[in-house]
Amino acid sequence: MDKAVIQSTEVSLRDFKESTIWADMVRELRIWDLQIQTQYDACKSMEDVTRIQGRREALAYIMQLPDILLEGLIKQREEEKKNE
Repeated sequence: MDKAVIQSTEVSLRDFKESTIWADMVRELRIWDLQIQTQYDACKSMEDVTRIQGRREALAYIMQLPDILLEGLIKQREEEKKNE
């Protein structure tokens, strides 16, 4: 598998992170998370609990994507400098 290359710039990622679009997306993801949390009471098995936990972990990861991409971009730059 090819290594993922982050094409965004640091400025564009920071601008996106501070944008109203991202704020709207995070707000919607938090609403989804709250809705998922209400499903715990209806769980009939550990499999149900595990599924809910997986969904919540996925949402948490998505809400961290701008920071994850920024971190990846910094590492990518460091590797590029080493290879020069």
